[in-house]
Amino acid sequence: MDNPKPKRTYKDSLFCSRFSNPEDLAALHEMISGISTSPEEITINTLKHALFSQVRNDISFLSGKKFMVLTEEQSSLNQNMPLRMLIYVTLLYRNMLKKRDFFKEKIVLLPAPEFIELYCGTKEQPPETKIRLSEAFPGDVPFEPSLELVVTRFNISYNEDIKKCCRLHKYKPIRDYSFFVHDVQQRLDSGEQLGAAIAKTMEYCISHDIMRKFLLEHEQEVPAMYSLRYDAQAAREAALDDGRIEGRIEGRNEERSEGIKSLIATIKDISANQSQAIDQLMKRYSLTRDQASAAVQANW
Repeated sequence: MDNPKPKRTYKDSLFCSRFSNPEDLAALHEMISGISTSPEEITINTLKHALFSQVRNDISFLSGKKFMVLTEEQSSLNQNMPLRMLIYVTLLYRNMLKKRDFFKEKIVLLPAPEFIELYCGTKEQPPETKIRLSEAFPGDVPFEPSLELVVTRFNISYNEDIKKCCRLHKYKPIRDYSFFVHDVQQRLDSGEQLGAAIAKTMEYCISHDIMRKFLLEHEQEVPAMYSLRYDAQAAREAALDDGRIEGRIEGRNEERSEGIKSLIATIKDISANQSQAIDQLMKRYSLTRDQASAAVQANW
């Protein structure tokens, strides 16, 4: 399996651009953790490159000296988030430690990690879901796996739950972001083109004091940032379609391989004549003589 190569160029998504300040991250951390957090405690330490995409949806930050929070906004469900977070947090710890720290006799204190996925999509989801790395391990191993990582998926899609959670004014940025994504999607579902949908949502939000300051300050960038989010989702869906096509091809190839083996076994039982088997394979499966001969030699 090839190791994913870090992308050295990336573009911030609308989420990353909107929540790139300590004030809003403090409110976000307080809402999801229930721990009172002030902006002065927030230190953003997001990696300088995205790991798996040219669109960065992730923000990591320190809350005081106790917590290191990794967040990633998703518009589609991803059950492999614990694996992504495992790679990410390893890089973060490596960046914050000196080489000699790994060889000290005494334990090196680390900020406790919190792994958060913020889901803002169209599928029905409960307000909160736990996703565990151990779910990816074989279920029949004769011991308890020594590694675990738990990601909490918070559903911030625009619904009654998120509106209730964000009643306090300091949580307004979260509710506003959720509404913006929801309103664009509603317009897309009604048949509008992406550009028109974004423009009309921006106009509505500015006139109704929803992300007003941010939208006015980034009026030119927002359509591109949201389009990146939309294009990334389309790319994922296309990749899944490619995977399904490849799976069907692999399935057909497997059936073909089994058919070849079965035919060779049948001829072997009847006549033990390799030449006959080669002729039959060439005729039935359109193989060259060399290909048919190799198949017979491998399965005789």
